[in-house]
Amino acid sequence: MKVLLVNLPIPDVYHDYQKGNHGISADYTRCLAGKRGVEGIVISKLQRYVTDNYNDSAISETIMKMSPDVAGFSSYLWNVDRNISIAKRLKEKEIVTITGGPEVYRDNSYLLESGAFDVFVQGEGEILLNDILSQLYKKQSIEKYKINNEYIDINEFVEEYINMADDYLYDRMAYVEVERGCPFNCEFCAYDRTRKKRSTLDIEKFGRITDAVYSRDINELYLLAPTLNSDKKYFNAMLENLIGARNKTGNNIKLFGELRSELVDAEDITRMKDAGFDSIEFGVQSMNSEYGKNTGKYNLPVFTKSLIDNGITPIIDFIMGFPGESRNDLLQTVDYLSDNAILDYCNFYHLQILHNTAIRNSFIGNGFSFQDRPPYLMLQNDVAGLQDIKGVYMYLEDKKDFSYREEFMVNDPEKFYVLSNADDLNILLDTSYYHSASFVMTDVFDTDDLINSFKK
Repeated sequence: MKVLLVNLPIPDVYHDYQKGNHGISADYTRCLAGKRGVEGIVISKLQRYVTDNYNDSAISETIMKMSPDVAGFSSYLWNVDRNISIAKRLKEKEIVTITGGPEVYRDNSYLLESGAFDVFVQGEGEILLNDILSQLYKKQSIEKYKINNEYIDINEFVEEYINMADDYLYDRMAYVEVERGCPFNCEFCAYDRTRKKRSTLDIEKFGRITDAVYSRDINELYLLAPTLNSDKKYFNAMLENLIGARNKTGNNIKLFGELRSELVDAEDITRMKDAGFDSIEFGVQSMNSEYGKNTGKYNLPVFTKSLIDNGITPIIDFIMGFPGESRNDLLQTVDYLSDNAILDYCNFYHLQILHNTAIRNSFIGNGFSFQDRPPYLMLQNDVAGLQDIKGVYMYLEDKKDFSYREEFMVNDPEKFYVLSNADDLNILLDTSYYHSASFVMTDVFDTDDLINSFKK
């Protein structure tokens, strides 16, 4: 039985091509299938060139030419619409369609009632997917909605994954999952809320994995963990391994990860520098509301400067739209960041009311509004609404010269299409390849008409 697993990327307008869209879950599933002796099943991934650059129609045609018996899709809020579109076409060819990922929850009627999928998998899917595929191969009946209640130990497959993964050949990046599960349970975060305990990669395995990664032609290493430094002892041991590999091989791989800034001390920053961390991401989220993290526990400008002085670029995340945080509060935060010369290191995200989160229940209970389809943006809370969020973005743009657009607004015909008439549109629609960083600039078209053309 031929199984094809698909992971469509985050829409990316900042780069000339997609980076980092590694089919990790597909490779994990393949590793487990091999270790557990799953018979009669051949698992493959869609080529990166296809997933990262083809439109929905071309991806569907490519999959149908491969003639899989089963197609599985990882559904995130950024690709669930595309997954639905493609899966519907595959079902017409009697290909069994399965989806899992963060979008799969009982209350997501938009996905569950789309008619696109035969089976839904809720929770960590590597083991359960193998069970489902075995049942399909044996022609056994399968429930339409499957929930995984089994804790998965990442030690069962991460080392094997590193030894067989080849996505790094495409973009010279590597991923190592060092921890699954988070101890903090932030109310707005949907990360693995069904897991009650963490699974951490054995430090001995981490050392062997590090040796394998540093022996390859890799530029960047992303250490996957919700919080790299949640366990101080483990974090120190991890840094020791990375420093050792760097010194032994002379391979100056750029490291990236996410951590809790209030748990970092001066010695940690020095060791992160020695290990090769190029950037670190941490979430402040809010400096005014109860949903904020880390504020009041350290001096943000001092911490940020310490990272910069050690050659580590800080990436500071803020979320706009929390209850209790007004437009004026947000503008004061922007001014504070600007006055302390750290605004350029910040990201500002519109609050998303995700499935299976405490904040979603709170919004519903209080009669606040949000989009019922991806990306689930907050529309109105007790003190702010959509226009207030837009107003903050305009303040950033007009008063602070802070823009997400300036990096890619270039007059290069190979980076975007200019459509001036219907013939231009037809030519584009007949092209199976589209550049992942391309824009469609409308001249004489109504936006809705243009979007509907691409949905056909």
